[in-house]
Amino acid sequence: MVKTYDHSKAVYGNIEISQEVLEVIAGKATHDVAGVYGTQKSFSNEVLNYFNNKEFRRGVQLTKSETGELVLDIYVNLDYGVKVSEVALAIQKNVRDQIYFMTNIHINEINVHIVGIVSVKTELADILEKDGDMK
Repeated sequence: MVKTYDHSKAVYGNIEISQEVLEVIAGKATHDVAGVYGTQKSFSNEVLNYFNNKEFRRGVQLTKSETGELVLDIYVNLDYGVKVSEVALAIQKNVRDQIYFMTNIHINEINVHIVGIVSVKTELADILEKDGDMK
């Protein structure tokens, strides 16, 4: 659980926001960025999603560093023809803004991993086959 509260108001108790909620917000914010084809699952995320069927958590992993900082890793496939660096920066900004807006939590590090470029002609079966090769 990630704990947060607003210092500007009277505190009535603790507010705890689960890691899964932050991952869903990050996944949705990632999908909202133009040029993102979709998120790509990592092995650890695949195991988690097997038990927790959360569409937007796929390809998003939140961890705490040794110093207690929140680190978010996002694995994405991008549309063919986009400027990769611009889309990656847009993902970082949108995810940071949405998480802070919705939860008042600051994510210290947002790492965007570009795992593939998908052309218009690429079939879903090709993506799934490639995804299976990454395990």
